[in-house]
Amino acid sequence: MKKKISFRTFFILWFLGAMVLMLLNGYTLQSSLLQSLIIASLGIILLIHPMWPESMEEYLDEPNCKKMIRMLSAIEIVVAFLIKTEF
Repeated sequence: MKKKISFRTFFILWFLGAMVLMLLNGYTLQSSLLQSLIIASLGIILLIHPMWPESMEEYLDEPNCKKMIRMLSAIEIVVAFLIKTEF
């Protein structure tokens, strides 16, 4: 039986992983494309496998939560690539 990961745990793990990857990128490659991919990775993961905080279910039902998370993740991906990152 699989244990479902909570949104809070997922976000904390993503944040820590993204910070480590951004630091490695900043000290080694200094690639703005890689930086944008790291930032957009949250949106990419949530677009493929939508998960939402439990407090969101107070306002929306499950299909609408999925739609909202996918829409927000698509916006996040676009914004991540519009931001010009320079080192």
